[in-house]
Amino acid sequence: MSTPDAGWPRATVNERLLIHLREAWIGQPGPPQASTQDGIARALRIRSNHVSRAVAALVRSGLVTQSTERVRGELRKRKVYALTAQGRALADRLHAELCKKEILLLSAGSESRLLVGETLRLPGGPFTLSQVLTALKDGHVLAPTALRSPESVAAWVRVEAGMPAAETVLGRRTEAAELDRWLASPVPALLLVGPKGIGKSALAADCERRWSASRHSFWHTVAATDPRQTLEASFARFLEQLGPAGSRAAKGPVPLGAELLRRLAGRPAVLVIDGLSEADGGVRDMAVALVDAAAAAGAKVLLLSNASLPLAAELRARGLLQEMTLRGLASEDARALAGSVPEEQFQRLYRLAQGNPLVLKLAVLSWKEATPEGLSDSEKTLLSYLRATKG
Repeated sequence: MSTPDAGWPRATVNERLLIHLREAWIGQPGPPQASTQDGIARALRIRSNHVSRAVAALVRSGLVTQSTERVRGELRKRKVYALTAQGRALADRLHAELCKKEILLLSAGSESRLLVGETLRLPGGPFTLSQVLTALKDGHVLAPTALRSPESVAAWVRVEAGMPAAETVLGRRTEAAELDRWLASPVPALLLVGPKGIGKSALAADCERRWSASRHSFWHTVAATDPRQTLEASFARFLEQLGPAGSRAAKGPVPLGAELLRRLAGRPAVLVIDGLSEADGGVRDMAVALVDAAAAAGAKVLLLSNASLPLAAELRARGLLQEMTLRGLASEDARALAGSVPEEQFQRLYRLAQGNPLVLKLAVLSWKEATPEGLSDSEKTLLSYLRATKG
């Protein structure tokens, strides 16, 4: 077996505790049981007195706060722990750095290297980073069977159709925090708006993967030619997995309101519909019905579109929706996309792209005179334009 090297993830108990608190509070309107001393001890598989020493040190360092609160599902108040702004910033940085490290995955008698971020999506997941770090043997070896502890909760229902593959999201910490605040707010729906290539889907998918650790989740990307029935069929699969199935007509639209209320029964859920700017009127009407049903069921709906939609004004007026516009990346966040491009040339390409990640990637390709496989027709057209206009 390979011996540890500088690339393996190394996290102290205090660092694991910070990461655990970061994940435990995501989308929680009040203190979760996982934020108590006992909850932390179970999650990290360490003794309660070890937790006590660790949180005391983190409180003294200004990274964690301690308070006495009523924990969800319990009658008496408990000591609970949460990250300060400084602690959240450090936990965010640790999470991003550790996800880029490699571990050894032992499966079916074979050994392979895998990025920590990729282990979060192993079969049986999604898993939290805290679960993965806790399951590691010798700090760098993972057997998939070690991920789920006996205390693990039943898996949440997860249905995906067209969800983008996991990738590192550059920057966007402020935007991700805003999405987290919406998730914890009473507003049932959010419309995330921005031009093509700005990173809406990548940001939403990154957030949804975090959120799905503590709630049911649904993702459907609408294609330009998709009729309403395609979304209905995808949503029907989600409803059936929520169960109990009961009786449902074989034909006709899924009864969203009644089915959501009956199937969810107050359980947390987040529903994402991507590509609404490409959708026809029937799909958009269904999105409005979905927001109404989610509001009644206590679920959350995230809508993604290249531009604002007529349905937004109606839903905003009824207090059911807020709208968020995604802007271009900051220069320091976009720099990683340019690779070895000299700084002066990068700044020119960055201004040309106006911080749009997709446009910047294509601008870099135009500068390098490279054309990779897999570009869409619109991307090839844009690449040709950038080559024709570069000087």
